[in-house]
Amino acid sequence: YYASFDVLPKNAKRHPTDKTLQWDMMLGKAIVKWAAEQGLRGSKPNITATYTPKKKRVRPAFEQWEFRQLWRTLCRRIKTARDLRTRKSRELLQIYVLIVACTGFRPGEANNVKVRDVHPFKDEKGRSNYRFVVRGKTGERDAIVRSVAVKRLDKYLTKRRMESPAGLLFAMPDGSPISTLIDQLDAALKEAGVQRSTFGEKYSIYSLRHFYAVNALRNGVGVFEVSRNMGTSVEIIQEYYGKQATAAVFATRLGD
Repeated sequence: YYASFDVLPKNAKRHPTDKTLQWDMMLGKAIVKWAAEQGLRGSKPNITATYTPKKKRVRPAFEQWEFRQLWRTLCRRIKTARDLRTRKSRELLQIYVLIVACTGFRPGEANNVKVRDVHPFKDEKGRSNYRFVVRGKTGERDAIVRSVAVKRLDKYLTKRRMESPAGLLFAMPDGSPISTLIDQLDAALKEAGVQRSTFGEKYSIYSLRHFYAVNALRNGVGVFEVSRNMGTSVEIIQEYYGKQATAAVFATRLGD
């Protein structure tokens, strides 16, 4: 459609992504179905065509050094914030990035977690940790955060319990729900110099979820445990991350 345009409209592309095509197909079918229910299409059959991407798209996962670079940048940006509101927004992004990267949450799941959904417990090693009750597209589940994030989560949770004990865990400085943090994250990634993977794929908030999966598998966590914590299937974990994550024990053997 846009092939003959010299100047494209805002947000338009000549070659839309698979996700865009799938969304457009879904929306179009929903509109036609509604029209049929209202008796506006007569005896014409509903649209049954579907769009299936030829290649499944997997968002890139940060490498360890890239995540460390991003983390250092997030810390530095808090110190250089020009005012209190900016500082609070950057502090929110910092803890948000940490928790998503250490739980494998989907962004929508993280945005809807409430303060009362976070429960303390002691693991078998005697360490203090937290269990999240998450409600996502696969239903309700428990999710455990990595112990490396517990200290910062504990401090943040104490603050949120004082501010809004029945409210959302992650909220904007004015108390409103998070709509998106992508602009802030993009700015931090640009400053950190890690906007794209070595294959040219753009990093996004979803890349934090993939970072969790790949690193959990590399650290020897079982596929079943990873899939349960992330709220997805074993098959998805194996298909999307199996080739990217070689557990340390196997990497050692392969290096011998």
